[in-house]
Amino acid sequence: MVIAYLYGELLNLYGNDGNVRMLVQKLTELGVEAEVRFVSVEDVPDFSQYDIVYMGSGTESNQRIAIEALRPYREEINDAIEEGRVFLITGNSIDIFGEKLDGCGKAADVDGLGIFGYHSEYVQRIRKMYRRDDTFLEKPVLGFLNHNYKLVNNDSPLFGSDDVRINNFFGTYLEGPVLIRNPHFLRYILSLLTGDASLAEKADLRMEEKAYDAYLSMMD
Repeated sequence: MVIAYLYGELLNLYGNDGNVRMLVQKLTELGVEAEVRFVSVEDVPDFSQYDIVYMGSGTESNQRIAIEALRPYREEINDAIEEGRVFLITGNSIDIFGEKLDGCGKAADVDGLGIFGYHSEYVQRIRKMYRRDDTFLEKPVLGFLNHNYKLVNNDSPLFGSDDVRINNFFGTYLEGPVLIRNPHFLRYILSLLTGDASLAEKADLRMEEKAYDAYLSMMD
């Protein structure tokens, strides 16, 4: 199992790398060998070789660097998404895959990769705790938001209008170790990666589920 961690040297805010560590830990416990490939902006990525691609959030300047580094591989990324390879994109990296970023900070508009038809509109910073009850996961999704954009013309929401799901591409503005905070989402991702829902059900997530229940009760 190959996990590509894209641009961790640029996009590494809010403990997002905890998602990668958790995937490795749980896959290993299930008897699945997991290899993390740390892909930097100087590397030539091969999206046909990755079982899951992960990107976290970064500053707006680093976000622009990431966009330009990925632009030559737009078609390869699009092909991988169409083939059903898993992408987990958290934080403001979701903006990278749209048509453009309107007014990136105080700078001019920035063209995204244009893989999806939405664009990101600059707004006053959104910083708040997040709970979404009506999701495909049948349990509320919990997390933290800290970003300056909203998605416009998003036709494929994941959890809400500011999240995206296309095939097995999951993009969300949620920050931090989203999979640890939402063990039911982690189990779903494990089932996609292993192709075996019954195997994913064997993952020991008791501690994560206990923490989830406690956090959920605080938000009621």
